[in-house]
Amino acid sequence: MVLTVGAVWANDDLAAARDAIRRRDYPAAQEILAVASDAGSAEAAYELANLFRNGTGGKKDYARAADLYARAAKSGFAKAQYSLGKMYEYGWGVAADRAAAMEWYRAAAAQGHAAARASLDHLAADKRGPPATPEAKTEARQANALGDTPLHLAAEAGDVKTVDALLRAGADKNARNAAGVTPLMAAVMRDRAPVLETLLAAKADANIKDSRGRTALDIAYGRNAVTLAQLLIRHGAASGLRLSPPSAAASAAQLDDLAKTNQQFAGWTPLMIAAWRGEASLVAALCDQGASLAARNPEGKLALSLAAGQGHRAVVKLLLEKGARLSDDADPANNPLLEATRRNYADMVGDLLTAYRPVPRFPQLVDAALRLAIERKTWESALRLMNAGGALQGGGNTAALLAAAPSAPVDLVAALLDRRIDINSADQSGRTALMLAAQSGATATVQLLISRGAALDQADAQHRSALILSVQGGHADIVRALIKAGAAVDLATTTGNTALMVAAQSGRADIVAALLPVTAELDAKNKAGDTALILAARRGSADVVRQLLAKGANPRLKNNRREEALDVAPNTQPGVRRMIADAKASRSWISEVF
Repeated sequence: MVLTVGAVWANDDLAAARDAIRRRDYPAAQEILAVASDAGSAEAAYELANLFRNGTGGKKDYARAADLYARAAKSGFAKAQYSLGKMYEYGWGVAADRAAAMEWYRAAAAQGHAAARASLDHLAADKRGPPATPEAKTEARQANALGDTPLHLAAEAGDVKTVDALLRAGADKNARNAAGVTPLMAAVMRDRAPVLETLLAAKADANIKDSRGRTALDIAYGRNAVTLAQLLIRHGAASGLRLSPPSAAASAAQLDDLAKTNQQFAGWTPLMIAAWRGEASLVAALCDQGASLAARNPEGKLALSLAAGQGHRAVVKLLLEKGARLSDDADPANNPLLEATRRNYADMVGDLLTAYRPVPRFPQLVDAALRLAIERKTWESALRLMNAGGALQGGGNTAALLAAAPSAPVDLVAALLDRRIDINSADQSGRTALMLAAQSGATATVQLLISRGAALDQADAQHRSALILSVQGGHADIVRALIKAGAAVDLATTTGNTALMVAAQSGRADIVAALLPVTAELDAKNKAGDTALILAARRGSADVVRQLLAKGANPRLKNNRREEALDVAPNTQPGVRRMIADAKASRSWISEVF
């Protein structure tokens, strides 16, 4: 397939892929990108190649990455051309080929790719090529046009033997090139862990800053190189700037300059990044190193809030143990307790409640969290908050009961009832908690409300009782529970429909069977003049028609359009029509005339 730079690939797809990466749903990200790549998108092929090159969500696969870069590069996609040049320069997934690397760098540079131009200049300036032996390399003291010393070049190439030989020969381990990059930084940029260990063992300074103010640790964070970051931290490395969280879909050059390529996350500290990702060991190391727990990103979020929002309970507990300050901010996005409540991380809510108790505004915060839990219907968290003393002022408890009745755990509803709420309070439509629970099929809550004395026959604005609402919802077990409790079965709605009519109209033979023994209005009519039998016949429900006729329903009654049950029974239901015709013929019915 020929890929095109302009292939249709919606920004929403790119955003969805990157969002999946941030959520660590790498299979989803790969699927999105693969589909777009197969559809002809060079950009998607490039983004997918980055996943394989960086080992995001699995093992690194340089060969597959190189293939995808090549597909995108041949279409003229500059970023892919640059990345393919890197693959050829360092022999990642392809045979190392200096000429091929320069060819692809040249193609990308022609399109204005700055990093490609720098790489092209780098290769052009280093005309000597790599010396054949460590001894030869130690004799090369002069830096090239970009300021790279032989130690820089050996570190980039991952040549541990040469690095060691150069160090023993007195090479400057902290030499800085034109961009302020040291050999140690160069090793981090190329994921050269053995070289990094060698340089750290030689006491290379890990806290030197490059021309953009970055230390080696910042670069490691930018490349999502957690192992390298941990190694640096163990040797006393610190951050030199506030980095943004890296997008694993960015190119190698972009990852080195996140402050420019990922502005929507600019201003995050390394601790924020680690907390957001759930990297507990890294968080611990950063805290021990003295990272600020009180720093906020541009949105005002603490590292603690970021961890809470992602559901990283272990990191939240760790930050609390390290002394993280508990925010009393009323904004859910900036308060870890409210953030955990909003997302219903109930266990984390419990941890935070314990930690928040000494905070002066604890009662107000718990109340705010409880209101949020009720609003978001995060019931597990709501129950924990209520048990911690959360209260709702004014009519809040009544509103909470009405919100909880349809779907909340019965324990939560019971806890609300224990607050002496008017159990029969209604919402704007006139529905009580019993009606809402009956309509939604919350059997345990219905039984609880019945046992607490809820009014069985209270009706809403459409004159629907809890029984009628349970019939409409098709909840036979609740219908039986309400009948057993003594609910009136022949109440009618504003349209004149009784519970039996509603059941007949919906073809629910099981509910009809529960209602027939207790109804006194078998042949009652609604405002259209329809009886339960006419409604069942119109639906073509053989079981319900049979039940009603067996109970003695009159098949000759007419509705307002002067239709009998037989008139409305579908021709496609000959069995239903036969039952009604036989019933008419076998009994001395008196036709009702209008």
